[in-house]
Amino acid sequence: MSEQIVIFNKNLDIELGNVYVIFSHLSEECQLENSKSIFYINLPCQKSIKIAQYINHKDLSIEIYKKLIEKYNLEFIKPREITDTFNQLIYITINEVENYDILIIGTMGLSFDGIKLIFQELMNIAKNYDKAFILVQDTPRNNNIEIENVNELKLKDFENWYIDKSTDNEDIFVFKS
Repeated sequence: MSEQIVIFNKNLDIELGNVYVIFSHLSEECQLENSKSIFYINLPCQKSIKIAQYINHKDLSIEIYKKLIEKYNLEFIKPREITDTFNQLIYITINEVENYDILIIGTMGLSFDGIKLIFQELMNIAKNYDKAFILVQDTPRNNNIEIENVNELKLKDFENWYIDKSTDNEDIFVFKS
């Protein structure tokens, strides 16, 4: 099913059941659509929920994380303490899948390998639950909104594709572990 959303002052057409990435410069003034079907996390924008704000009153036990991982049949994520940005974003995302059609997630604080792993897991969830996920990579010198559908071909050549897209300037640094 196709949906039109407004993100960062631009109309975008997306299909539920897919995973996307946006390469663009983000600021606190960025505009996010008010919608009960869209969830924003880890973006610098005012309407986006901050990770610390979200997890502050949640039960982050390994048992609950394990149940969520099993529920969504995550292949590469293993239950562990939720103390780092990667596991916090995975927890938040899978905890909110049932509540929203579209989840928009900032990649700030994630390693290159973590971003690839998230794409792999979200592609299965998107297809199985008819959801759309949009990861947002801040690229300081790129004021255009570039949205790309993430597919298996791009994941096979992830290093070249993603780093080339996200490092069009000297200011961006993608953590590679």
